[in-house]
Amino acid sequence: MKTAVRFNPLTAIRRLGVAMLFSAAMAVSVAGAHADPLVTPQWLNEHLADTDLVVLDIRSAIDGGGAQAYAAKGKPNNGGTKIFSVSGDVECPGNYEIPLGTPFSTLLELAGGMRGGRKIKAVIPGGSSAPVIRGDVMLDISMDYDAIAKAGSMLGSGAVIVMDETRCMVKSLLRLSYFYYEESCGQCTPCREGTGWMYRMVERIEDGHGRPEDLDVLNSVADNIQGRTICALGDAAAMPVRAFIKNYREEFEYHIEHRQCLVPAYV
Repeated sequence: MKTAVRFNPLTAIRRLGVAMLFSAAMAVSVAGAHADPLVTPQWLNEHLADTDLVVLDIRSAIDGGGAQAYAAKGKPNNGGTKIFSVSGDVECPGNYEIPLGTPFSTLLELAGGMRGGRKIKAVIPGGSSAPVIRGDVMLDISMDYDAIAKAGSMLGSGAVIVMDETRCMVKSLLRLSYFYYEESCGQCTPCREGTGWMYRMVERIEDGHGRPEDLDVLNSVADNIQGRTICALGDAAAMPVRAFIKNYREEFEYHIEHRQCLVPAYV
């Protein structure tokens, strides 16, 4: 073995051949090439065959009771526990490890409830790329892969973003759209061009210059990005746009029609 590359903390190790696309980009960078995502790891296998390169995923470690005991902590088809990183408008943001299948309302209670006793408006349950879910719907959902998927989103990384009634959904989407616009590596045309189009259109709506047709055009652009890129960043950029418009269309329409936010400035 010629080279050893180690990353800490070391919780779990996966061989390079089954690494995810973003991990492949990291690996080719280590090999001295441009850090573009790859569809297959064949190039890596050829150039890194004699290196001791590992790609790590951080997850909950199985405790001393063994795999069956660990799986029993969750629910059927969703065994074990998961660490949720709760942020946003809660009293006690932080990391909480709970059994899969735990009601979201319980997780919210662990995080101290809504900050200032305000009303919950929206929840992004699995990181910024996960489709947003309306707050009243989320309160009736359990935190497991099947339940979140049934609600139209995904559990993803477990990064839960909670938003209260003072949050403008247009401004929230603007921040997400800008992030993915900046994060695009530019390799794939749909992502390179589409993320910019989506960001600029949402910015136009936020600035009071939106047009009635903008929402349909945004959905069309997102549809032409999703599933058409080498890595998942294109999907990650498109899904929030589609979900915000689907679940809060009336707020976007208000912004366009009245050229101001639906949420009062004094809130």
